[in-house]
Amino acid sequence: MCKAAREALEKYLDASTAKRLYELARSSNRKSFGDMVREVVSKIPPSAVQALCPDVDGFVTTVVKVRNVLNIWREEVSFD
Repeated sequence: MCKAAREALEKYLDASTAKRLYELARSSNRKSFGDMVREVVSKIPPSAVQALCPDVDGFVTTVVKVRNVLNIWREEVSFD
């Protein structure tokens, strides 16, 4: 996203809102985390996937939820 767009956001919005909107716009064309997990699972031989995890959608949903929780905790807890 260009510098002019960021400056326009900062002109009309408070700093934290402008930054959040700018970051969302920059990443809007990226694959979702769930799509990336599905892509990785698709590279595993189907027989192995079925043996280990027959419900791929449920698995992906769980992985995404766990990742989201860990990201929230990471912001709240210091690991120093």
